[in-house]
Amino acid sequence: MMKKIMVVLSIVLSVGVLSACRGTEDNGEVRVVTTLFPQYDMVRSLAGDKVDLSLTLPPGVSAHTYEPTPSTVIDLLNADLLIYSSDMLEPWVEDFLAANDVGDLRVMNLSEFVILLEEDHGDEEDDHDHGDADPHYWADPLNAKLMVNAIALELERLLEDDVDVIRENKEVYLEELDHLHEEFLHLKEERAVDILMHGGHNAIGYFIERYDLEYINPYEGFSTDAEPTPARIANMIDVMNEFNIGYLFSETLLSQTVANAIVEQTGAEILYIYSGGNLSKSEFDEGLTFLDMMEHNLIQYRIGLGYDETDHAH
Repeated sequence: MMKKIMVVLSIVLSVGVLSACRGTEDNGEVRVVTTLFPQYDMVRSLAGDKVDLSLTLPPGVSAHTYEPTPSTVIDLLNADLLIYSSDMLEPWVEDFLAANDVGDLRVMNLSEFVILLEEDHGDEEDDHDHGDADPHYWADPLNAKLMVNAIALELERLLEDDVDVIRENKEVYLEELDHLHEEFLHLKEERAVDILMHGGHNAIGYFIERYDLEYINPYEGFSTDAEPTPARIANMIDVMNEFNIGYLFSETLLSQTVANAIVEQTGAEILYIYSGGNLSKSEFDEGLTFLDMMEHNLIQYRIGLGYDETDHAH
């Protein structure tokens, strides 16, 4: 992967991209580039049309397998602010910064502003593909609040004339995350099931940790291309059959081969959740938000964990 990235960068540099005019020198508009959907949505919600915003990760593509294109490098070299999630999930960013004179480009590594799970939260045999920390920290609404606060502060520095608008939008976003957190806490207290059977990859560990769930998953590591082990699949099937667990969670945008195999042996129903890192092209075009994803997940978790809304209306 490193060799491939360096080839791309060499091509870009050879055509004189470094001499390109920076975006703000062209029209005065602040250009913000985000690598994953959560921070894209947060910037969009906080700044709206006050910035020229772009997302490097194409809809439907996994962040784990993404590699930058020449057009991505050009966008970055013309940007005022780059926001990425971590060196664990986007190692290409570090390569880009090392290979280029980025001038006044401000760079935010959001993992520096959140609380990371440094140790494995699930099976002790898990192999961490991205180092010692789980990179999917936005699954915890409280981490999402830290992300919003950090992004808002950086936007205020770039958009001094729009500070009040950014702060107002920030409060609205934070209130929505607080509401979600309260709903998840209520689910924690009132759920009938404490174990979550997950047929997707390890992308919800922060949610599991925050709301004190037991977690069984067949995959090793955090990558979407990680391979499940037969022993783990067999264990999931045995547990689900023994305790008559009727729901299996799996992620949108992920191959359902493993989940379908478990369903065939258990008769369980698949409940689809968002990992949050990306969405489909149609969902992107329809304007689906990160908060919409979290609300969808809340509904699915209520079903799968045995929360009866008719008994707990509040």
